[in-house]
Amino acid sequence: MKSYPLLLLLLCFFFVSCNEDDELNPSEAVLGTYQEVLDELIEEHDVVQTIKLESGNSFIHEWSVREKGGSEDLGYQFYGEGTFTMSDGVIELNYDEKYSLVDPDITFVPKEELDLMETDNAVAFRLKVAEDFSSLSYICPPNAFCVEVSVYDRIN
Repeated sequence: MKSYPLLLLLLCFFFVSCNEDDELNPSEAVLGTYQEVLDELIEEHDVVQTIKLESGNSFIHEWSVREKGGSEDLGYQFYGEGTFTMSDGVIELNYDEKYSLVDPDITFVPKEELDLMETDNAVAFRLKVAEDFSSLSYICPPNAFCVEVSVYDRIN
């Protein structure tokens, strides 16, 4: 009989300790790779926008070009890296470096041939994080004309 209260106390402690949230905090749960495939931008290729959110609040953002339905990058149109902040379910990308394809007659080039752009973070690149961290949705800046909202789906 004396062991029942002790057993009951141990069971209560077990259930209370197991009831703690084992989920990652949002700044860790958002880490991963997100992609959007633009299959109608270039007739013979797919443009794949990839955002990699890494530990230490760093990110890589790139636009690569692939054969339709393919998985191998043929070349790039854009590459950027920097740091990100997250507040109230919104990520803001702050670029340290940006490189872009500037020749309108070329579809893609090797990454190392992209031209360095001036980095101006006056207009932030902002993304809304889905509650389940499965996607990021581009937030159109005020006074901008955005036809379609880009959605980057998590791939890992």
